[in-house]
Amino acid sequence: MSTVHAAKGTEHDGVVVAGRWARRWREDVEEARRLLYVGMTRARRGLAIVDREDDACALLEPLRQAEGMVCRGAAGEPAGETILKRYRVLGPADVDLSFAGRGDAARAAKIAAALKRLRAGVLLKWEVREDAVLLKAGSESVAMLSVAGAEWFRRHAERVEALRVLGVYGWRREDVDPEWRNTCVTDRWGVPLCEAVVRRSQT
Repeated sequence: MSTVHAAKGTEHDGVVVAGRWARRWREDVEEARRLLYVGMTRARRGLAIVDREDDACALLEPLRQAEGMVCRGAAGEPAGETILKRYRVLGPADVDLSFAGRGDAARAAKIAAALKRLRAGVLLKWEVREDAVLLKAGSESVAMLSVAGAEWFRRHAERVEALRVLGVYGWRREDVDPEWRNTCVTDRWGVPLCEAVVRRSQT
């Protein structure tokens, strides 16, 4: 898994591109076009583009009408209010993206080894400290939440039931803001993409 920016220059047999296209389209039409183009052109053979039915993007409308394109909708409407939990993806804005790439080489190698063992569906533990929220695979910290991510987590910590790994995406030294690049001890590292399972408030 990767962000579109980090995927530039790569190619894959099959690619799934997902994003908040409608929001990006409203904010910056040309940027949305460029991101979609970069994402689409990573695919050699198979390409799927995911969009929301409840907030569909006009940018993707020509693709929906194109001959040979297959569109899938929701399987059906729920009979009633049955959702007891909420699910929140802890994406790039929620994690400290340079966590696994800085420090000393031995620390980075240890985290890299732990990240390589992660598979989709694996549950992570978490440790809420006074100054940080760490995500852990066994005893090894594999990620740290960003300021915004930690703030959200602290507000909901009592109701978080699980942190499930969805995948691990790549991050690079050149993706880090220039003033912080000299703190990186490796050129590439992994960042876990996780889903928080949150019990709904009864109030």
